[in-house]
Amino acid sequence: MFQLSLPVDLTVKTVENLGNLSTGGSLELGQVLEGRLYSEPGFEPNFTADVLYGEDFLTVDPTGDNIARPGVSGLVAPDDGESPFQIQISGIQVGTSDVEEIINSNTPTGLAIPYGATYSGEQASQ
Repeated sequence: MFQLSLPVDLTVKTVENLGNLSTGGSLELGQVLEGRLYSEPGFEPNFTADVLYGEDFLTVDPTGDNIARPGVSGLVAPDDGESPFQIQISGIQVGTSDVEEIINSNTPTGLAIPYGATYSGEQASQ
């Protein structure tokens, strides 16, 4: 197992609220309909792949500060013909107005969460 930070574009189906957590937050599920994983130009290793299947179990913090934690698990097929493999994506998503419009509408908008709005880390800072 190795850890690598690469941009990924995912199209997620309507998000379903699965209920409240014991922490006071909530758990939501978004099925990944399609996706593309790719390395930035000049980044080594150079890598591109299609996301064949995935689910995002998103937890929303109970603090009211618009912080969510994506938890994506998916199956990825590299463009170079290598064997498909499982990928795990986690991070902290700060609920800016751009992000909230996409997530809260729960309908296809064609909009994308801006690059950098979701990141890996221990804490979110605003």
